[in-house]
Amino acid sequence: FPSHDMFHQQNLLSFVRQQTQRGLGVIAILHDLNWALQYADKVLLLQQGQSLGFGKTLDMLTPNLIKKAFQIDVQLVSQTSLGFPIIVPYQPNFFNQSIKQWQPQHFH
Repeated sequence: FPSHDMFHQQNLLSFVRQQTQRGLGVIAILHDLNWALQYADKVLLLQQGQSLGFGKTLDMLTPNLIKKAFQIDVQLVSQTSLGFPIIVPYQPNFFNQSIKQWQPQHFH
């Protein structure tokens, strides 16, 4: 799965999701947490092979639990036009100075 580009990853996950809607059970290992947010009903979150918990995706993929599992700070951005939240990693006190003057651009 990691060797596939995003187009093929999305097609595969969409196919798998369709199978679950037909009543089939699926267990998948996803390292991209944003794919998990879009496609997984439940998540088992692991830290070095030990369970941090199992539950509904939004209950498990919180900034606190993600930091505990992966030692990385993230923000869960829920105000998106996508209809679902996204996870954005960041490093506190680090900001690329070259984009300090960045302004959002709207592409049509």
